[in-house]
Amino acid sequence: MGSGIIDPLRFPWVHDVVQIGGSPGILSPGYCILSGWAREHEFDVKKGKGTKGSTITFTQLPPGTGEIEFFLWDNGTMGTGHNHFQEWAEFIKALKYDPTKKQVEAIQIFHPFLDDLGISSVVCVEIGILTRSPTLMFSSKCKFLEYTPQPKGSAVGTAKGTKKLTPTEATAQSVANQGDALTNQLKEALSGPSAQEQEVEKLWGKFSSEGESATQ
Repeated sequence: MGSGIIDPLRFPWVHDVVQIGGSPGILSPGYCILSGWAREHEFDVKKGKGTKGSTITFTQLPPGTGEIEFFLWDNGTMGTGHNHFQEWAEFIKALKYDPTKKQVEAIQIFHPFLDDLGISSVVCVEIGILTRSPTLMFSSKCKFLEYTPQPKGSAVGTAKGTKKLTPTEATAQSVANQGDALTNQLKEALSGPSAQEQEVEKLWGKFSSEGESATQ
């Protein structure tokens, strides 16, 4: 489920964290900000001689890359009900690799903005040290690379025309219905942080299951 359903204005707390490891998985501590993520489409461009225009051929869908910065501030004494630093120590265990001890595996990841790009599995290529900010928060920047196993078939193709897209009333109504359903499910979550967390975990389990079904 992407930001079309889980939009950041109605469900801001869902966008404040990422979930790794599927369902139930692990939620990132504190809050996080995603940056630099993009879905690149690689084309080979052949220009004509003595004429205008060109022939473009789709050649590859490179893996996405980007950063997630994690912000921590509560050591268990500031009323959030969490010790962000203890949770961080457990969270980054899933981001570390030691090929001498076990096989390196990608991790499943969920965030509405990543789902918009079709990114659901990553490897962590860099974990930044916790750095103190003037606001007494601590943050770590981590770099990720999308895991995309090479398919058996090829998707190389030359663009031959321009297609028009017309949103159907049924599609628009479906999105609206799903959004309304999620709104109703999350009404109770507005009463307090603990209720929010429990409800978000339930919803994420649902989103992860649906995402796995869609990719199979």
